[in-house]
Amino acid sequence: MQQRFMALVAVVMAVGSFACAQPEALPAPGVELLTIDVDGRSYPYAVYRSPHLKPDEPAPMVVFLHGYGECGTDGTKQLAVGLMPAIMLNNERWPAVVLLPQKPDGESQWEDHTDAVLAMMDAVVRTHNVDPQRIALTGLSQGGHGSFVIGARYPERFCAVAPVCGYVGWHEYEPDQARWPPNWVTDSEDPQVQELAVGLAGLPVWAFHGDKDNVVPMSQTQLAVDAIKQDNASAKLTVLEGVWHDAWIKAYADPELAAWLLKDRSAE
Repeated sequence: MQQRFMALVAVVMAVGSFACAQPEALPAPGVELLTIDVDGRSYPYAVYRSPHLKPDEPAPMVVFLHGYGECGTDGTKQLAVGLMPAIMLNNERWPAVVLLPQKPDGESQWEDHTDAVLAMMDAVVRTHNVDPQRIALTGLSQGGHGSFVIGARYPERFCAVAPVCGYVGWHEYEPDQARWPPNWVTDSEDPQVQELAVGLAGLPVWAFHGDKDNVVPMSQTQLAVDAIKQDNASAKLTVLEGVWHDAWIKAYADPELAAWLLKDRSAE
């Protein structure tokens, strides 16, 4: 049991470790630092409101799930990597409210904290005049995995899902085979794959992954997207050539992704 636990810790430390631990990020203009109590636990989160929004009109919202390196309880590391740096460079592309939860530890997965994420969403919808029909979900590495899974389990809560360098999952470590963890899921019939295929069948899905990723293999995203496409022809994968695990830099800099996440699909 101890050996299996240590192997799992090694997995989660590797997955997302390229997004290395950052110093606490200074809050950007328009960012609130908040906390919410869920199931007896206090979770920090941040909310960004674009200056390009009209206060009297319901706003679209993007929920961003960070990677391993930004886990903690400081409430700000999740601002330092991924979506917020891209927004600060080109904030006119992101006329939205952005919710940035912080996952307390790297050993757990985002789906272990789903209740907290949903509670944050509900709170921000109430306080920031968010249109509940225009909430998009995205994330990188561990957060890419979280985007796949939480999006699949609660598709009615989101209008679109964009996982970046994410993964489906892995099987238990097999020490007798001297297999270095993780033992990635590779079978399209695996329950973890089928959960994504069924849950995301009705949602727009646009995934990104670098073809040189040496932390999370691109085959993980390819496996997920191929399965989802069986019942969702609109699902797509953008392969970023020559890019390692830091696929989020190019993905979130893409103006087409920003427009796609914020698209009003209510008339479709």
